[in-house]
Amino acid sequence: MRNYEILYIVDPKLEAEDLTALNDKITNLIAVGGGELVGVDDWGSRRLSYMIGGLREGKYVLVKFRAAPENVRGLDRQLRLMQRVIRYIIVRQED
Repeated sequence: MRNYEILYIVDPKLEAEDLTALNDKITNLIAVGGGELVGVDDWGSRRLSYMIGGLREGKYVLVKFRAAPENVRGLDRQLRLMQRVIRYIIVRQED
């Protein structure tokens, strides 16, 4: 298993309950794929470098986890389909 981080951005108008539900869904996807959650860090609302879908701000969330590479590909596919996630990036960390 390797160390990974996901940084994703959601609409800043998203309610706290909806953001919690989205975080739970992503962490469940990691767990179902055989991954191990290391931590979740909510960075709050920040200004975007450029407009994305008419938005100037977004809520940033960083998720650190351990997983096998083949499970990360499935997670990438699922994140791409989530409409509430504006942008995301999955980065493999150095061991």
